[in-house]
Amino acid sequence: FDTNDGGDDDDDGSDSEGNRAPVSEEQRAAASAGLDFERVSFLEKKAFQHQLKDGRAEAHYLGVRNTIVAAWRRDVKRRLDVTEVIERVTNYEETMIRDVFDWLERHGGVNYGVVREKEEEKAENAATTNATNDNNNNNNNNNN
Repeated sequence: FDTNDGGDDDDDGSDSEGNRAPVSEEQRAAASAGLDFERVSFLEKKAFQHQLKDGRAEAHYLGVRNTIVAAWRRDVKRRLDVTEVIERVTNYEETMIRDVFDWLERHGGVNYGVVREKEEEKAENAATTNATNDNNNNNNNNNN
């Protein structure tokens, strides 16, 4: 996703004429998730139509969404859990954080390409259980 409008590719995100402000971590994170940092997408408006009734609500939503995406971008190899976001972000209500987090996760805004830790645990537990059962079966066969 290229957000560059033809200016220099300086690390600070500004163009050669200095017309743009440096790009923030949240702006980069939103762009990497395929979202506009300053605007709610059509799909987001559709999903959150009851919550996004006015400009203040949109600004609030964007604050929550951009904060969540930026939190995940800090370490994209590790699965971000909603409880981590809730603990870190105290200026938004928990219900909104959970709703936005779930939407982002379903639509590839966060945690894409990361295996869920619980799935890994299940696989590990299943392997341990199978190994224990195989070992017990071998012991029972040796005793007969």
